[in-house]
Amino acid sequence: MSQFPRTPLEASGRLPVLLVVSLRVKHGFEELVNEELSRLVHTSRLETGCLLFDVYRLANDPARLFLHEVWENRDALEAHASNLHASRFRTAVNSYLERPIERFEVLEVE
Repeated sequence: MSQFPRTPLEASGRLPVLLVVSLRVKHGFEELVNEELSRLVHTSRLETGCLLFDVYRLANDPARLFLHEVWENRDALEAHASNLHASRFRTAVNSYLERPIERFEVLEVE
């Protein structure tokens, strides 16, 4: 049994999918990536199954960005990942990143 109380959604067994994405932008390309992120956030939030899609920047490192995504279920996440706008974003920013995009799927804490 979990040490944390369950929400009604968790108790139903229909857990949403939480994803954290890490980006490290090359110096001088922050604004270009921000423009691409703005488009991605807008279109992603309109997708069916998107419960949350936010971007965070480290206070002491403006080149380090994190996307916090919550999707209704795995099907919604997979549909997003294969959408044209998500593919376009990855292609557009790839050469402006110091390293490949890192994706972390977060599981519930037991």
